[in-house]
Amino acid sequence: MLSAPSYDPQFVSEIMRSLTSVLTCISMSKVQQVLHWLNIKSDY
Repeated sequence: MLSAPSYDPQFVSEIMRSLTSVLTCISMSKVQQVLHWLNIKSDY
């Protein structure tokens, strides 16, 4: 980890938190798509 003086720990934690929430939303939508696809496949 680079200890650059321009990096504020608070700023980095905010970025990490927002990235985590975005990744969570993406993964949740992916899971819902897969479940939807499985439901369609099981119908046939």
